[in-house]
Amino acid sequence: MLPAQAQAPAAGPGLRVRHTAVRDFPRIREICHACYPAAKPWSPGTLMQHLEIFARGQLVVVDAATDRVVGSASSLVVHWSDYGTGHTWNQITGDGTFRTHDSTGTTLYGADVIVDPAAQGRGVGKLLYAARRQVAADLNLSRIRAMARLQGYHLVADRMTPAEYAAGIAEGRWTDPTVSFQVKQGFRLLKVASGYMSDDDRSQGHAVVIEWLNPAYDAQLG
Repeated sequence: MLPAQAQAPAAGPGLRVRHTAVRDFPRIREICHACYPAAKPWSPGTLMQHLEIFARGQLVVVDAATDRVVGSASSLVVHWSDYGTGHTWNQITGDGTFRTHDSTGTTLYGADVIVDPAAQGRGVGKLLYAARRQVAADLNLSRIRAMARLQGYHLVADRMTPAEYAAGIAEGRWTDPTVSFQVKQGFRLLKVASGYMSDDDRSQGHAVVIEWLNPAYDAQLG
């Protein structure tokens, strides 16, 4: 369950949010493989590192009746000034180990969100993003930032730049499978970065920095 001081977002039909547990590792790996067949899924050892380093930032959505995981989100806290917009996913996550987590930082970095394809359309992603916002609020973090892959860019790469594609998403002229959803979750697009995931054919390595600002952030407490 979420910590007592953290109020969980309203769950979708038959769903609930809780923190990741060791028993969830096999399902998280299954969902990783389903979402990214060509990529190596999180290893049990790496998932354990995430819990040991920052358990509060590791979240799952489960079927309320069976406790079966249908989605997960992984996060860590960083000083954004240490990285800026030129970082790669491996750099800011410590090659996925989260050893770069710094509890004195003020930015919650969203390293990963995955949803079981069979659970698409049930509001799993919305619950995960709402739970992340709650973590940021509870820890008095100033913002959430992440790098969102421009997943649909490969379809238009022959006629526009990544920046033009991202601008069209922000202005509502077209949609992107990943970024448009995040805009609906209250994120704004800051800047396009290249070379983020160079082995991703769909985005061709291009991503956009997204940001959600915590309206309750108190700098004096931070």
